[in-house]
Amino acid sequence: MESKISIVIPAYNASAFIDRTVESVKQQSYSNWELIIVNDGSKDDTGAVIDRFATKDNRIRTIHKENGGEVSARKAGVENSTGEWIMFLDADDILPSSSITSLLACDTGADIIVGTMHVHETDGEGNVINEYVWKNKKTEKMSGTEFAKGVFMTEIQMSACAKLYKRDLFNGFEWCLDKTIKQNPDLLMNIGIGAMVKDVCVSNDAVCYDYVIRKGSASTSGMMPFDGWFHLFDKAKEYLRGYSVPSSLGEAFLRYRIACFDGMLRHGIINFSSSDRHVTDVVNGSKSITLNNDEKKVVLLIQHKSIRVLFNWWQKYKQK
Repeated sequence: MESKISIVIPAYNASAFIDRTVESVKQQSYSNWELIIVNDGSKDDTGAVIDRFATKDNRIRTIHKENGGEVSARKAGVENSTGEWIMFLDADDILPSSSITSLLACDTGADIIVGTMHVHETDGEGNVINEYVWKNKKTEKMSGTEFAKGVFMTEIQMSACAKLYKRDLFNGFEWCLDKTIKQNPDLLMNIGIGAMVKDVCVSNDAVCYDYVIRKGSASTSGMMPFDGWFHLFDKAKEYLRGYSVPSSLGEAFLRYRIACFDGMLRHGIINFSSSDRHVTDVVNGSKSITLNNDEKKVVLLIQHKSIRVLFNWWQKYKQK
């Protein structure tokens, strides 16, 4: 008996492109799937479009809810799923026809199966201007702790997509519904889920997802404010308490936060207090590990606002 796969699509104002996404699901070589599309309070006719899909195919179901954000929509989809596995798909992306089959081929009794994705960067008119396959830097069977470490260190792609999750992992899972966290919510979900996982299988053989980066989309709209990042750090720290040895993830989490501060600084987000507990936590933690030169520069900058101002001026000058 083939395992049933529940595919969850959060959809917000997606009527212009969701039809090709749904069609890619219907073209799967693997047949035992259900598709749950969650209309997250769309202001266009997404609701009517997805309802038409459901009337034509009994494997497709729709949920309509008030806008709560992507994580909230995924949560609603998972709670209404009936499959053994959960797969997440964004409303403007595509599943290659062999996506589910190639992921299941990697199954060695794991709780999470991780593939990889074909990335398409497009201009404002949808023309592809760059494409590449994102490769996981760690490919093996590993523990949930090693999986979380790889996600923090970008050795394993942090997206919720291009993966299969055992449905049981979400039983009682505390989803992070903080709408101020507009970037890296997938990382948070994976870190939280990782604490409940025994085995994860990561493979680059399964290129199972076509990720489309559209100009003007959330992935290209710049960095979120520092309060969003600080909320993310707090929630990640809370999730880490669920691991049997939280300290084993300490260095990876620290380096992740340094990388986030680096991104904030490069995007001109410099007006945080040097005495903020998130800053002092990173500064104090960095004293116990060996930093590379870029990390040393970030740690110096976050301690001194005057140097951050000078750095910001220099960044702007270079762009002229």
